[in-house]
Amino acid sequence: MSWINKFKNSKDKEYNKLALIIFTEMTTWIVLPIIGALFLGRWLDQRQETGNLYFFGLTALAFVISCVGVSLVGAKYLKIVNPSASSGETPSANISSSAEAPKDKQDDPSVNTSSFTKVSEDKQDDKENK
Repeated sequence: MSWINKFKNSKDKEYNKLALIIFTEMTTWIVLPIIGALFLGRWLDQRQETGNLYFFGLTALAFVISCVGVSLVGAKYLKIVNPSASSGETPSANISSSAEAPKDKQDDPSVNTSSFTKVSEDKQDDKENK
């Protein structure tokens, strides 16, 4: 019963509700165009006697429609879940200018200035020995 208590928090309920909504919208964008294309394509092929031309053509079109729909839904909810992603900024772009590496270390290859972490001395020694 302890796992049930984890989901009683109102914040968890909101995230679970949002996850269910996202799942439902994405599933709808995948299932409806594909199922519609399969039935419509088969019906048109039988009616026009064209083999599987409409079947495969409409299925390919439904795949493209599904990809676009899922991308739109994903972008919409990404803005809700992670607002900084909608501005086009990378997480490293939020670092203030005061967090720069020291001037003497900026040209040093042992310092990774993008994340400001120093490569271990053992790795540097291995590079020098080779």
